[in-house]
Amino acid sequence: MYSFLKEWEGALNRMNVFKLALPGLGVFASMTYFFGFFGISFVNSVLGTDNQAEPCELDSDKPNNSSGSNVDEATAAVASGPYARSAPASSAKYTLEQPEVVVIGAGTAGASLAIAFAWQGRRVTLIEKSFVLQDRIVGELMQPGGMRALETLGLAACATERCDSVRVDGYTVILPPGVSAARPDGAEAVLHYPDSDPDSLLQQFGAGVTLEQAAAAGGAGAPRGRSFHNCNFVARLREVARAEPNVRMVEGTVTQLVEEGGAVVGVRYKVRSGGEGGGYVCARPVHELRAPLTIVADGIWSGLRACANPHKPLLISSFVGVIVTHPPMASPVPHRHCGHVVLAQPSPILIYQISPTETRVLVDVAGKMPSAATGALSAFLVEQARWLPPVFRAAYLEAVAAGGSIKSMPNRALASSAKLKPGAILIGDALNMRHPLTGGGMTVALKDVALLATLLGGADLADRAAVARASAAFHRRRRGHAATINVLANALYAVFTTPVCSDDDGNGGDVTARSHLQDACFDYLSLGGAYAAGPIGLLSGLTPRPGVLAAHFFMVAAHGCRAHLLPLGFLNPRRWRHVYRLLSVACGIIMPLLEVERSTPLSWLPVRKAVQLLFPWEHLRWDA
Repeated sequence: MYSFLKEWEGALNRMNVFKLALPGLGVFASMTYFFGFFGISFVNSVLGTDNQAEPCELDSDKPNNSSGSNVDEATAAVASGPYARSAPASSAKYTLEQPEVVVIGAGTAGASLAIAFAWQGRRVTLIEKSFVLQDRIVGELMQPGGMRALETLGLAACATERCDSVRVDGYTVILPPGVSAARPDGAEAVLHYPDSDPDSLLQQFGAGVTLEQAAAAGGAGAPRGRSFHNCNFVARLREVARAEPNVRMVEGTVTQLVEEGGAVVGVRYKVRSGGEGGGYVCARPVHELRAPLTIVADGIWSGLRACANPHKPLLISSFVGVIVTHPPMASPVPHRHCGHVVLAQPSPILIYQISPTETRVLVDVAGKMPSAATGALSAFLVEQARWLPPVFRAAYLEAVAAGGSIKSMPNRALASSAKLKPGAILIGDALNMRHPLTGGGMTVALKDVALLATLLGGADLADRAAVARASAAFHRRRRGHAATINVLANALYAVFTTPVCSDDDGNGGDVTARSHLQDACFDYLSLGGAYAAGPIGLLSGLTPRPGVLAAHFFMVAAHGCRAHLLPLGFLNPRRWRHVYRLLSVACGIIMPLLEVERSTPLSWLPVRKAVQLLFPWEHLRWDA
């Protein structure tokens, strides 16, 4: 037994030499020792069928933009579009007053999809309850995968020009002093985005990167992310939509979906008195508008999603947002052009620059939100300052003391549903949500927009059978990118959050195991090379493979077990108890998420039941 364990340890160490050139073998060697009964299914989840959507092949002809709108040259250049499709013959009978598509919600998903449809030659009505821009504290960081989707849609300039955006080169994970017993003085791991989009499975797993590197050298070329005020980005999208002659923008609140024979045939909405002018339409107070297809993209607070998604949003935590001001491009963060994840206790803190003179701090509140009226919220924010990097702490405390920029927002998760509703399709946060820790929401939404626009390109939207086939294909093909980002965001939040309980509750061992799993995750990322390149590819939205995510997650767990068992720890029964609890916590985190997404063999019923026998997790289901 001892010689076998030594050989296993040597195999793990040799993985450093070969830089994970054979990731499937590495996963098998690491995991079948603990999960031998489903090792084949696990490896299949890494090496099996690609779940990612096929690339969107879009025509390069530009549409004829004859709008007389008063827009600047940059907006006009974007509005001209990099592609267009010849409108189907069936589209000729539609007008702006009798559109082919109604889009509810002019946010990131709704506005971009309306533009994509308009560039296909379709008449679109875009309904938004208020065109007054809202200063939100989420939707401020666009991962490289989201930028790639914007490029596909021809809207990348909306994130790079005239919105005071800042380039994002990667992430820094900061472990503050006093959080980990293994690293009492603290540490940090810098993870840069890759120099190029991962292509093959080995590249997506992280192979081919030297151990001395993270994912890529800093300051390298594309792909890169952008960060900005969400309202500035949405304003740019709306400018493009307003300049498009095929789009009619209406300021109103949709109160009801009109149904006939079980199919959605239009909407009823109320308009505000007066209106906005400047191209916005002011119709009667109550109006009914019919169209072959209705897109529901009314965001996190959607009141219409029940038509096609029976799931209920789950409140995970809340974010309290603070803005730190500073001289232009002189943010006091440890690493410029990087997002920062501070592994504070009991839950993480995010830091990223959103304009040349502003840096956003998002402090997570895992439990009940402290009262702002009693001063408890300010006291909580001041208390959490002890976890921040010293170079940033003073500026943060000054911003908290000023108090003017403090806002809060709930963090909710919502499982998507493949339920088909004839005549209607959900998209964006109305369809699917996850914890915003990884900044993946806009990436999922924009990839969904690009995919849906491609699947419906050239289709007669009045043909319900054709739209139903496209909708089914949309839900099937979006699983690759959506499941990867959803599971990663919710799993990372669970790993980086320490539940508040003690041994008296009977859960003290699980808290200790969660802490060990957090240490293993940070240590895994700190190894660099493939151990960092693979996870950052997942985080960036460039690796839409749930199987690769599951592989890395269980390798993190195996890495934590290895620290307990080798070289001679396996002789101590107490160490085996620690290993069991660590694996139980790991399964309790990942298995409910994989079950919801149903995108890897680990979500198959026989595999789920087999894991349940060894490491009970079903009581942690979302619907439990």
